[in-house]
Amino acid sequence: MTMDFSRRRLGTGALAVAGCSAFAPLAWAIPPVRVPETARAAESAEALPLPSAINKSGRQRMLSQRLGKAWAMLALGVEPEMAAKIRKQSEALFISQLGELQKTTPTPEITAAVAALAQAWENYKRDLALPPSKENAAPVYASGDQTLQRAHALTLLYEKRMATPQGHLVNIAGRQRMLSQRMARAFYFSKFGIATDTAFDLATAHKEFIAGLDELVHAPQNTSGIRQELTLAEQQWVFYEASIDGRIQGARADRDVATTSERILEELNLITAKYEAIAG
Repeated sequence: MTMDFSRRRLGTGALAVAGCSAFAPLAWAIPPVRVPETARAAESAEALPLPSAINKSGRQRMLSQRLGKAWAMLALGVEPEMAAKIRKQSEALFISQLGELQKTTPTPEITAAVAALAQAWENYKRDLALPPSKENAAPVYASGDQTLQRAHALTLLYEKRMATPQGHLVNIAGRQRMLSQRMARAFYFSKFGIATDTAFDLATAHKEFIAGLDELVHAPQNTSGIRQELTLAEQQWVFYEASIDGRIQGARADRDVATTSERILEELNLITAKYEAIAG
């Protein structure tokens, strides 16, 4: 399953995407960073276990999209109190998790990927501080995608480092969280008329979400508890899908996307945590 970014304009240029799980790693990788052994020893004492690193770097992907969703909701006047709360909570969590990931750098490649994510975040944070409006929507959308790309590249490196089926499931479940927010973000940004591919982004994320949910439902590693939560996620998906596929229109659709995207996210967070538990 691949999400196609080939039609997305990201800041200074397009990011080429090759076929791989979810997103391709950055085509223009940052050179490896040499870390002194003394520093590496200090980091290891506070490093996250790999299942947790996969979960939290994967959650950074989701937060990049959730922050964009909240920014657009504020610009459009959709549930402003909810949007402000989501934005504040998401930014605080992104910063907190970034600090944890900066202490979890078992390889030079991961060290470089964490640094790339931190730089992308600085750019995104700057754009998110712009007043929510149609005029400022384009840079927020682009830098949100750059942050997503960096977070995804890091998540793949942690998954590769762990190299187990359980670690892969943590990644896929976490990716479902991101896709749930990516659809909502594209839905709202389409109203600004600033990016012709918002409809493409929504349709692609929709297709990828269905495929990812199917992969999780049929995973042989599922416990009874995970199967139960997946059933609940499927039920939430029915309501969320109805809010984004055009069956509901106008202000009601705007409100429904806000609420249903949050409800399914809550369920997907529980599922990802359960996969992290069996991976640990």
